[in-house]
Amino acid sequence: MRRKIRAVMACLLFCLVLTGLAQAAELSAQQPVRVAYFEAEAFQEGTADDAVKSGYSYELLHKISNYTGWIYEYVYGSWDELYQQYRDGQIDLFPGMEGHAEVVESGWPGREQDLAADEENWLRIDESEELGYGLAVSPARAELLEQLQEARIRLDEDQPELFHELRQRYYGTDEIRTELSEEEEQWVREHEQLTIGFVDDYLPFSGRDENGDPSGVMMDIVGQLLTAMELDERITPNYVCYTSYNDMVAALGGGEIDVAFPVMKSVWHAEQSGMMETDALVYSSLSAVYTGSFSLEKLDRIAVNRNAVLQAVFMKESYPESEIIWCNSQTECLDAVRRGEAGCTLYNSTRIHEAITGKYEGLNEMTIGKSIGFSFGVRKGNMTEFLLLSRGLRLVGTDKFSQLMYRYVDGNITWSLEEVLKENALTVLGLVLAVSFVVLSVILVLLRKAKLAEAAIRETDTIITNANMGIWNIYLFDGEKPRMKANGKMRELLSLPAQVTDEAEIYQAWYDRIKPESLESVHASVENMKQGVRDENTYLWMDPVKGEQYVRCGGVAEKVPGKGWILRGYHYNVHDEVLRDQRRARQLSQALADTEETAAKLKVALDAAKVADQAKTDFLFSMSHDIRTPMNVIIGYMDLIAKHLDDKELVKGYIEKVQTINAFLLSLINNVLDMARISSGKIALVERCQNVYQFNNSIADMFDGQMRAKNLNFQRDIQVEHAEVYVDETKLREVFLNILSNAVKYTPEGGRISMKVRELPSEREGYVVYQTVIEDTGKGMSEEFLPHLFEEFSREYSSTESRIEGTGLGMPIVKKLVDAMQGTITADSRVGEGTRITITLPHRMAEEDLAQERQGECEELLPNQLTGRRVLLAEDNDLNAEIAITLLSEEGLVIERAVNGSVCVEMLKQAQAGYYDVVLMDIQMPVMDGYEATRQIRALADPEKAGIPILAMTANAFEEDRQNAFAAGMNGHLAKPIEMGKLLSMLTEVIGQ
Repeated sequence: MRRKIRAVMACLLFCLVLTGLAQAAELSAQQPVRVAYFEAEAFQEGTADDAVKSGYSYELLHKISNYTGWIYEYVYGSWDELYQQYRDGQIDLFPGMEGHAEVVESGWPGREQDLAADEENWLRIDESEELGYGLAVSPARAELLEQLQEARIRLDEDQPELFHELRQRYYGTDEIRTELSEEEEQWVREHEQLTIGFVDDYLPFSGRDENGDPSGVMMDIVGQLLTAMELDERITPNYVCYTSYNDMVAALGGGEIDVAFPVMKSVWHAEQSGMMETDALVYSSLSAVYTGSFSLEKLDRIAVNRNAVLQAVFMKESYPESEIIWCNSQTECLDAVRRGEAGCTLYNSTRIHEAITGKYEGLNEMTIGKSIGFSFGVRKGNMTEFLLLSRGLRLVGTDKFSQLMYRYVDGNITWSLEEVLKENALTVLGLVLAVSFVVLSVILVLLRKAKLAEAAIRETDTIITNANMGIWNIYLFDGEKPRMKANGKMRELLSLPAQVTDEAEIYQAWYDRIKPESLESVHASVENMKQGVRDENTYLWMDPVKGEQYVRCGGVAEKVPGKGWILRGYHYNVHDEVLRDQRRARQLSQALADTEETAAKLKVALDAAKVADQAKTDFLFSMSHDIRTPMNVIIGYMDLIAKHLDDKELVKGYIEKVQTINAFLLSLINNVLDMARISSGKIALVERCQNVYQFNNSIADMFDGQMRAKNLNFQRDIQVEHAEVYVDETKLREVFLNILSNAVKYTPEGGRISMKVRELPSEREGYVVYQTVIEDTGKGMSEEFLPHLFEEFSREYSSTESRIEGTGLGMPIVKKLVDAMQGTITADSRVGEGTRITITLPHRMAEEDLAQERQGECEELLPNQLTGRRVLLAEDNDLNAEIAITLLSEEGLVIERAVNGSVCVEMLKQAQAGYYDVVLMDIQMPVMDGYEATRQIRALADPEKAGIPILAMTANAFEEDRQNAFAAGMNGHLAKPIEMGKLLSMLTEVIGQ
């Protein structure tokens, strides 16, 4: 029976082996994934099979293959070449794409090209804002997309920080600014020194060397921070030593020092101490010191030094449930553990070995997996110092500082025979009494020391290895070949084959690959070490696998009498860091160039703004004068009228002059409002059929009286083939009125003004082009002012200088109106000779029947008899209502007033149909405005009341207001101040209808 079972098991095992071989064969025969591999800095580098490859995309592709099992075959070329191959189905996977449906953008800096792609064959991998990363899969390999989606999910689950780490590694912290803010620059100017308080005897973090000078990783951190922020030549660090942590914190609170170090990374502790803490600079692992074998119960009762503030704080935060045995020193803590009063005590792992030697040799230690972060402490409220330190840490990168600890950790774990003998003086004395016993004791002690030293070296090597740092000793002995002893990480960094063990070969493997251009600096570093200087050097080294790499080495030299030198130091790869710094330098250079260009543009803009601001200031001064002068005249005439009420002829003359001044003030206000409205973009053309001859005649008629008064010779010449065109009569009239008004104002008596209109051919079907030239023999303009003719608020002469009233806004309004009508305007002028203005405007031709219809519309209506007609006046302003009622009553009309739109509607509802003949409606009224009142009237059930004529009589005087009035259902629109002639004419028209 057993034999049968064994046979069955053998068969099953054989089948499993065959299955595994089949799967292996299937895997080996797996179709490779062809990947587009183009050269892009920090993204994909190494575009050849024998080139060392690196980059964000390259590393991410291999992370993905860990979950998919893909085998890559790289296809090299330019981006455009590879994309075409992808579209032709020759490439399976195209990295670096991101976008949305039907649009895919390239995912690397500097590339701007939109690509048509099918969204279902595209997957976004890295969803960060600063770096999008997507992969496009060929439709011919649809199975890859499904595998890619599964791998994306697994990456999120297993390595959630992967994308952040890759972005940090390849794109670094370029966004961190190095320039100082205004507050930071002020602080630096006021502080030539940065005073740093540190705790003594706390190496590798802080302490003093044999000469009493500050020592520890603190020195390197501060130096690198100042260099990174470009403050090393402006700020001098000043170190103050404290034997007590509490004394240091008290000095920080009292303002005696600017910065404290080391401070435990603890928000609670910082708050209690009145400090702000930066990000952690370095971390220190903790070891538990105990007797016998270790168990978790040892942590239930922990001996704590009440004077070691950081240890006490750490205990409260990390082991709140544990019973604390308070002691007055770390020695008492160790004694409490040895006597069994405490299960253990916690100690800094880098210092534990020297602490438990000698009388504490019976104690054991083990790293507990917890660590303390150490930060800079800044007094609460000193925000500028805090921000400077925090930004400096980000610029340098805190990962560098753990590498620096090697220099100071090594000194804490070095054991010499002399030290061993000193610590075992009684044993040496006992040697005299019992040689055999003492020899055995010494051997045991030495073994114990060796074990402790070995453990310390292993721990140090672990710290250094985690920092990706190799350790070496180089022996330069007289008459011997140079030798190098390298630890495991150093061998890995040198890419040494396992069979290379000879120290001379290891040295040559390192030395022969130093790039020729770096040899001089390496030799100089060696000489510096021999002079007693701890030297560090970054140089180019040819890695047998990765190719040319930047590496950093540092160390010290020891003179061996009669033999030569021993160099001891470290080595680590800084290629990515150097390339990132080089990229940052290029970017800073480009940013500087861009800044200079921007500054030049800003200066031009500033100069233009100053000119515009000065023009506005000049305008306001002129406008203040131009408004106050006529106002003063009006006030004066009103006083004269009041004094001479009995002299009707004299009063009549005064009133005519007041009306003339009123007309000027109205023109002034209209020009300012028109300019503001046009500048805000609120301009719309309302075109109607117009005859060019009739339009030109109406313009000329308006200036006939003024020209006769000044004896001006006004010549007109119109030569057009198509006289009927569509124009916005109001705006076109404003253009020519402004130009002719200037010509009349500035042309002296007996001068000449001409106006010529010519029809030019048009490229647009159905359109004609009119060119109008208006020329005068007036005062003219200077060459300096002519370019500013169409600028807002610009006048060459004030009304005080020229004795001619004006707003300075006429020509800017003309220019904007001409632009709105898609035309052009130019000006030529000479001082004392005159000015020529040329306006060219396109117009849509009108059909002949529409022109005839327009002529019919323009026939004058015969005035109707208004006497006895009843008017409903909706006006909220009492003075306006009084004036309107008085003037209309004098014409024989019967007036009833409503104080707002709501009352107007109610009065119309209550009256009989036909009681009122017309409604004069103000627009802006309380309770209900004129638009709403009109809409409610038009909605009345009685058709006769609903159809009553309604005229807008309002200060809302723009074209949009007119259109709004008609849209609300009104029959006409009159702008205030009301001209009685126009009002009576419109009343006659609507009542007659």
